[in-house]
Amino acid sequence: MAAGAVVLGWLYERSGSVLVVAVWHTMLNMASATRGTEAAAPFVSMVVIACAIWILRQDRAATSSPRALRAPTRV
Repeated sequence: MAAGAVVLGWLYERSGSVLVVAVWHTMLNMASATRGTEAAAPFVSMVVIACAIWILRQDRAATSSPRALRAPTRV
């Protein structure tokens, strides 16, 4: 659930649209929580976790770069 929250938050931050988040959440539920997709649920969960790890690593790299840590300069 935590990985899904990271991905949903990232989607909202990138798109600015609740509709995009709602569609993604619906598709995730359809792919992992219905009887017809029981066999795919572990794979779908693994992909969501991998995406969350990727997002968190990208965020960490962006905030730890020297350029991101410098104070903004005014002209």
